[in-house]
Amino acid sequence: MQSEELRDYTVRIKAGSQSGTGFFVASGLILTCAHVVTEGDGRKPITVIKVYWQNVEHNVNIYKLRTNPQVDLALLKFEQPITEHPCVVLDASVNNGDKLYSFGYTDDYPNGDPRDFIYTDLTGDEPPLMTFRGEQVQPGFSGAPLLNKETGKICGLIKRSRDIYTDLGGRGVSTALIFDHFFELKPKIILDNPFNHLGGRIDNYKLVFGREKEVKQIFELLNNNNSVAIIGEAEIGKSSVLRVIEQQAVSQLKSLRKPIYLDLGNICDEEDFYVALCDLVGITLSKGYRLSRELKKHKLLLILDNVEKMTWSGFTNQIRSQIRALAEGVDASLRLVIAVNKPLNRLFSDSSMVSPFENICVEEIISYWNEITTNNFINFCLQNNSIRFTTDEIATIIANSKGHPKQVMRLCHQLYRQKCHE
Repeated sequence: MQSEELRDYTVRIKAGSQSGTGFFVASGLILTCAHVVTEGDGRKPITVIKVYWQNVEHNVNIYKLRTNPQVDLALLKFEQPITEHPCVVLDASVNNGDKLYSFGYTDDYPNGDPRDFIYTDLTGDEPPLMTFRGEQVQPGFSGAPLLNKETGKICGLIKRSRDIYTDLGGRGVSTALIFDHFFELKPKIILDNPFNHLGGRIDNYKLVFGREKEVKQIFELLNNNNSVAIIGEAEIGKSSVLRVIEQQAVSQLKSLRKPIYLDLGNICDEEDFYVALCDLVGITLSKGYRLSRELKKHKLLLILDNVEKMTWSGFTNQIRSQIRALAEGVDASLRLVIAVNKPLNRLFSDSSMVSPFENICVEEIISYWNEITTNNFINFCLQNNSIRFTTDEIATIIANSKGHPKQVMRLCHQLYRQKCHE
């Protein structure tokens, strides 16, 4: 905002025998000093208050009041709402020596009078007041905005004069103090919706939340020469956990194994599987004995996603049995981590004896989040954001999602969008 624009944001206030200045801070709300709209030592609110903006008289009421002499703030609200008015931008930034500008209404100049000041410092009071030197602050300037010319934003409002007869400047209430008492006036830091991962796996392990316990248990099993089957329903986070295992394998495994991540969702049939596996390992395309011979030259952590696809017609029990054989033994070529949507003894119906992965893979169940984890997730996502969810809103999310991570994400995404538009 430029200095010459400030007058469009200000209003003249008449409250009984008292007068002052105010300015628009939100839709239908005017900020001024409490002593402008109250009377007596008890700070009795004045019931009839009028404001004048663009030569039009409006009736207003006291909406919120802070009568502490060091705070001295009041929010006024129009009796008949008006929406076609500008609003200032409040900002607490101000440094010693910054040039300030104000516009207020005095008895001598009821149509408004400008003032220039220099910000000096804060007083030693509690809470402290702003001090500024420069031109004369006359009666009627109480509640006038202080525009910081360095930022183009309002850094406070005028409270009183240091001497109404000389050019000593005055005292003011800082925007920081305004925010402390009227938090709703603090500009919202609207960041990108932090609940924006609405589908699919999370590929960056640093962004996977609430699965630290499961990941720790999986690595403990792997380090004890076990293969692992991660079991859980759709969209509960199995694929994201697999990505964590892949990306942390080098640092967490006691015996070095090269992690190979293969999503069977991208594989058409058994032939396609061999092509993908050999390509990822870096060996010539082969199968059967030749594949076993080549893989025994390596130490691999084979991470298979969407393993239930191996039940489709394009896959046979032969390939599953070969993978099992390569994963057996303490010094096996393969160590497996697979993700499936049901227990292994129910997954493969074409084996008359035992599922090809059963008894070689220890099952690790991925469950819903509990209430504590859901709360922690929401607070983590909003930690650097001015938008907050209430306790009741979080309780509703927990109840409606039942702790399913994807449902939690979607409900939080919707609520965040709603709050951004309030």
